[in-house]
Amino acid sequence: MISSNIRVPEDLWEKLKIQADKDKRSLNSEILYIIERFIEEKEATREKVSIG
Repeated sequence: MISSNIRVPEDLWEKLKIQADKDKRSLNSEILYIIERFIEEKEATREKVSIG
């Protein structure tokens, strides 16, 4: 796994922390989950466009 530092606006950071708590995930796990879900949705949309 690669380690990286990113800059996140404070208000977004707080929203991520709240969502992570609700989902009973660590902040890191929540961020990874959100990124993975976003990419999967983009890929699915791309597949629908190429098929249709």
